[in-house]
Amino acid sequence: MRFHSSSIFSIACIYWLQLGCSAVIERPPAGRARSLDENAATEQEDDGGEVTDSAPDDVPADSTPDDVPAAAGHDGTSEHEDDHDQPVKEEWQPGDGSYAPGAECKTVSETLAPDVNYDDTALRAEGPISALRIDLLPEWPLEAVQPAFERIRDERFLCDPSRPDFPRRLTWLDPRRGCEMRAELVSWKLAEWGYPRPFKIFLAGHMQASTPNTPSGVVGWDWHVAAAVRVGDRAYVFDAALEPLRPLTLDEWVHRLVNDVDDLQGAVCDDAAFEPGSACFGGPAWATSNAIAFQQSTFEAEWKLQVALGRDPERTLGDHPPWAL
Repeated sequence: MRFHSSSIFSIACIYWLQLGCSAVIERPPAGRARSLDENAATEQEDDGGEVTDSAPDDVPADSTPDDVPAAAGHDGTSEHEDDHDQPVKEEWQPGDGSYAPGAECKTVSETLAPDVNYDDTALRAEGPISALRIDLLPEWPLEAVQPAFERIRDERFLCDPSRPDFPRRLTWLDPRRGCEMRAELVSWKLAEWGYPRPFKIFLAGHMQASTPNTPSGVVGWDWHVAAAVRVGDRAYVFDAALEPLRPLTLDEWVHRLVNDVDDLQGAVCDDAAFEPGSACFGGPAWATSNAIAFQQSTFEAEWKLQVALGRDPERTLGDHPPWAL
């Protein structure tokens, strides 16, 4: 059986993925379940009160979620619609979506995800954290890890179509969503800068972390991913949304998210894996343009979040991020 990775295989997996790190989730303190009304109110608080429970700020109000079956053809178009009427998306070229002084900021379009056999996916590959194949991660010299982390954390290499003269870094200051975008672009950009390309570690389970970057002071996911490398037999994880000062060891990373490591499942996948529905190893490298497109679509939410937190976004998203203070 083959599946489209954006629709994620089955009803159970669809529900799980909706609660992942791409979703707007801030878990309440342990011991109390949050009502649907509270979830909606939290989403409004997070993005300056402009989010509704029917249209999150990172999804256009007239869009159809990927996991809702289309009423007509497999691509959501009418069976009688003339294909020639459909807009043709330009193929992404390296440099599209990147910032260059005085250059046009090109809006990057989303790319159709490839079909994937379920047995080949990151989701299917997950197992106990104690069994993670750390040996599969690219090996780096220890002296390269911290400088690479600081550079990918700090560099403002993306362009924002709504503010073309204000270059943006990865959305480290909005941990509620976008882990797959950041992981992809960390891997891609570090390779572009001449480093061995990091792989990715996927986690699944009920995770919650403290953070100064949400109004409630916590953030939670049911799946999460970050770029990672290996020094000897130790994995280092590049997740500046969780820890902005340094890369975390695998043990540190998982214990920031859960009290008991047995509550998590995980998988080491190659650099082409984008989301749990992607091929864990050997899949096509298709996701960089998607990651840039999704980053561009969430820049405004990160900007509004800084305002909601009482910060000046021109400073925190510019040359004075919180970790530089």
